Amino acid sequence: MTRVVSFVTFTGPTGPAEYTMFVAQEGTRVTGRMTSASGEFPLRGAIEGEQFRIVWSLPDQGRMLEIVFTGTVDGDNLEGKALLGKSGEGPVHGERVGR
Repeated sequence: MTRVVSFVTFTGPTGPAEYTMFVAQEGTRVTGRMTSASGEFPLRGAIEGEQFRIVWSLPDQGRMLEIVFTGTVDGDNLEGKALLGKSGEGPVHGERVGR
């Protein structure tokens, strides 16, 4: 099992948001959590080759907003897009900061 800590920034309709992502990878499956001053949120997803998909949710105006990150991993960096439920989408960037 591989464990990774990354610093992730994504930009949505309300502007940039910064999180620390803790991920454990077993085969193509990933699990873990996103953390910020707003709280801690479980995540799940997959990495196949250089492609990733990570899904997590956070509270937004009394309901849970599903966020889906998709993109590519290149060494210690990830780049892609964040789909914020029906609220829109924006770029996502991440950098590995530890194991």
